Amino acid sequence: MRFSILPLAAAIVTLCASCATQSETMPSAAALDQNYQRYLAAAQPEFGELESRRKSGALSQADYEREKSSLEYRVQQRAVDASWTAHSLAESDRRATGIPTPDQPQAIQAGGGGGGSLYRSHNEQYGGSGAQQSFGASGSINQGGQTSLLGGGRSF
Repeated sequence: MRFSILPLAAAIVTLCASCATQSETMPSAAALDQNYQRYLAAAQPEFGELESRRKSGALSQADYEREKSSLEYRVQQRAVDASWTAHSLAESDRRATGIPTPDQPQAIQAGGGGGGSLYRSHNEQYGGSGAQQSFGASGSINQGGQTSLLGGGRSF
């Protein structure tokens, strides 16, 4: 019996490549921090406006703290959304090009493919004819449910 490890090795390599590409696009703490710094820099004019309104007396200290807290929260949310959107786009691109993703794994066919598989379906156990075979009492093979005169009509 010949056993080929090539299909199994190809499946393992594909699975590892899929996991590696997934981990590359998952938002890390460093990516989140980088996006936060980018959006914080973009929001500096808004922070400056809040500060100038507080200094001029147009905003009370409590209103200033509330507005500043709200602005910081929006900056943080934009950074998180940008990181996860980049991950979603990368996964979408992989799906479009046929690369397996966690929500669209590669279908692996088991057995019966003629590739030297150890698996045999129940009707292929004693040959490839497709007819059921059984052994009679004398040890003769019965094909397709027909009984042998030597076997006494019994099949196992």
